[in-house]
Amino acid sequence: MNGNGRFVFKDGDNYESLADAIAQYVPMLLEEEAHLEPVWLPLGVNPGEGCPIFVSHGYESADKLLLIIQGSGLVRAGVWGCNLCINESLEQGTMLPYLRMATAFGYGVIVFNPNENRVEGNPIPGSENPTNHVAYVMEHIVPQCAAQEIDVLAHSQGGRSLLAYLARAKRDNTAGRIVDKMGRVVFTDSYHVQTQLAFLPSRVRSLMSDAKRSINFVPHSAELGTRVEEWSSQDYSFTEAERGCLCVSSGVLDHASTNYAAIHAVFDFLQADRYDDFTPGQLKVMQARPSEKSSSTSSTASPRDSETSSSSSSISAVSPTDRNEVCRMIDAPNDNKRAAARTAKRHTSWTRLKSYMTQAMTRNSSNAIKPFSDNAVSIMVTI
Repeated sequence: MNGNGRFVFKDGDNYESLADAIAQYVPMLLEEEAHLEPVWLPLGVNPGEGCPIFVSHGYESADKLLLIIQGSGLVRAGVWGCNLCINESLEQGTMLPYLRMATAFGYGVIVFNPNENRVEGNPIPGSENPTNHVAYVMEHIVPQCAAQEIDVLAHSQGGRSLLAYLARAKRDNTAGRIVDKMGRVVFTDSYHVQTQLAFLPSRVRSLMSDAKRSINFVPHSAELGTRVEEWSSQDYSFTEAERGCLCVSSGVLDHASTNYAAIHAVFDFLQADRYDDFTPGQLKVMQARPSEKSSSTSSTASPRDSETSSSSSSISAVSPTDRNEVCRMIDAPNDNKRAAARTAKRHTSWTRLKSYMTQAMTRNSSNAIKPFSDNAVSIMVTI
């Protein structure tokens, strides 16, 4: 830990161990707190034998759908960025705030899982890579839904995979029928590339270039919603012309942080009837209103505050049995972690187990348990 109380990774293996623990824990939060249900891909496989995506109850009959596609790397379903989870909070690093707001706005939700590509070392059919995964969900899951209005939120490489699929769109195929239903597309620092635009059907290019229907929130120090033509992301330089859509500042410079920073503006965009309200360099409709900020702060801060305020009592309340179950889950081989987590959930008090995990613990070489950061992620890892 550095002097600012932030977790410093000793090496790549150290980071991957913690990221893997996050990958096992957050999907449980998607079920327990966001009330989503897993759907295992390819369709027909047994739970644990494929790639789980997560859907809201009744998504198939919802009037409108929100498809959420994350970026690449070690992140799994429900996670924007492992580092944010570790050094900031689950509120900033996961999709939980988006899921709460999507539910409030009446969306059925499908959370993609493009980076879970192998099970026991073998490729998962249909999810061999992120592009194939997005295509599989679009071809086999989305068409089962009754919604006539489909909005999409795609982060980072998720935007690239989305455009790879939309390039297939024709009038008489599944991709074309999905495009017909697409209302708005929100990118958060999308990493799609300019060469993809040339291969898009004209109606998809029209969707992208229409500032009323597509927008990209990018890392920039300007006020949230300010239109920008150039920016940098993770040491790369980008331009609005290369992205082929309206690009506005998220108000932050960190790539993964664009999601949490822009959340109110994202839903402003998705829900607004008109997007003509421009002033020079400023898209007014993107500005989160003070009442919304206050409302959002009160609604999202309380879980975090309760976790922080209850830290000492919840740690002391954890029994050795609960502690051993958590350790067993984190120490399990990667391919068996989800099953181990389910076992832990069944055989311990889940409320106490969650309280324990949310105290961001790590074990030292003598296997003692100690906290490493008040703000760190709700995870344990073997060092």
